[in-house]
Amino acid sequence: MNSDLLLARIEALPEESRQLLLALVDLLAQKAGATPSPERTHVFKFDWEGGLADAFAGTTSVELQHRANEWR
Repeated sequence: MNSDLLLARIEALPEESRQLLLALVDLLAQKAGATPSPERTHVFKFDWEGGLADAFAGTTSVELQHRANEWR
């Protein structure tokens, strides 16, 4: 099988489909007795990054730490 063709088709898939494909590959590897590589076992998404950027505008990280301690 041509790996370049395979990679091109995978990259053309939407993100959700690629995640599903990764889970399927891990399942097939598990059934075959192979273990998936550690970097593929946990896929973290950072789509939340910057979501609260405007929530505490003008507040330093130290001030936020003090507030977090008060909330506890």
